[in-house]
Amino acid sequence: DGQYEVRVPWRSLPPSMPNNRHQAFAQLGNLRQRLKKDPKYRREYTQAISKYEINGFSEQVPLDELTPKPGSASWLCHHGVRHERKDLRIVFDASRKFKGVSLNESIMQGPDLLSSLLGILLRFRQRRVAVSADISSFFHCVRIPIEDADFARYLWFRDGDPDAAIVELRMLCHLFGGISSQCCSVYAVWRTVDDAVKAGLITEHEALQVLRDLYSDDLLRSYDTVSEAVRCSLLVKEILWSSKFKLTKFASSHAEVLKDIPGELTSETMKEMQPNDQPKSALGITWDVKRDEFVYGKFPTDTDVIFTKRGLVSAVMSIYDPLGLL
Repeated sequence: DGQYEVRVPWRSLPPSMPNNRHQAFAQLGNLRQRLKKDPKYRREYTQAISKYEINGFSEQVPLDELTPKPGSASWLCHHGVRHERKDLRIVFDASRKFKGVSLNESIMQGPDLLSSLLGILLRFRQRRVAVSADISSFFHCVRIPIEDADFARYLWFRDGDPDAAIVELRMLCHLFGGISSQCCSVYAVWRTVDDAVKAGLITEHEALQVLRDLYSDDLLRSYDTVSEAVRCSLLVKEILWSSKFKLTKFASSHAEVLKDIPGELTSETMKEMQPNDQPKSALGITWDVKRDEFVYGKFPTDTDVIFTKRGLVSAVMSIYDPLGLL
C-alpha cells in the first residue's frame, strides 16, 4: 500500500531481551486500580489505547504465538500523558529496565535528521502567506517488521473493562516513546519525497525546500501568493499520502488557502479563524493566525521569581524564545 517499513536499529542482531511480562502485568494491575477509581480517566484511557488496534497500529497476538521463544519478545508498560491542547496520549515506557536492560538501551537512536529550528521559523516569517500543517500520528505511519513487533508487546483489558480478561497485543509501527522512532520516521519521509522526485512529481529544488521546512511532523512554510501556497500545499499533501503520511490540521494567515484544501475548511476551522480564538502553536511559539504575529506572554512575575542566581536563570529559561527576539 506504499507505506514504509523501517526496521528498528538494534545494537546487535538478532536482538534478545529478557522476559519481563510479569513486570508489565504488575504495572497493569496498578493502572487497574486507578481506572476503577476514576471513571473519566478510564474512558479517556480506553479511548486512546483502543485507537491503536482500530487504526491498525497494533494487533492482538495470535494464540499460537502467545508463548515466544526465550529472548524473542518483551513487554512494554504504558501510561497516559496529558497536553493542554490535546487529548490524552498513551506513551510506552521503552526506557523502563528489567534485569538492568531496557528496550531503548538495546537500540540505537540514529542520527539527528531534523532541520534547523531557527531556520524554519525565520523562513516561516519571510513571506506574506504563512501556512502550517502537521502529519497525523507521525511515528505510527511507519511500520516495523513482524520480528520487531514482538519486542513491542503490551497488555490491556478486553473491551477496556478492568474486570475483564487481559489480552496481549503488539505494536506494528514505531513507538511514541521509542528512542529511534524520530530518526526512522523522518527517514521514511525523506524516502517518500525522494520517490516523488524520481517519479517526476516534484523537482529536486522543491523537494529540498519542503524537507528543510519540515521539523519532525510539523510543516511550516511561507509563500508570496495564495495560489502558490495552495498549489504547494496540495502537492506536498498528495506526495506524503502516497506513503500513508496524512498531512492535516492546516492553518494559514490567509483563510482563502484553506478553502482549496479538501477537508480543511470545516465549521470548526471557520470558528478558529474568529478574532477571539485561541492562537495556534508554531513549533512551540504562540502564533496569532488572524494577525499573523508571534505572541509572547505569561512572563514570570515578581511573585513567581526567586531572586537568587539559580532562580533568575530559571525565570529566564522559562520563556521559550528560540528566535532570540526577547
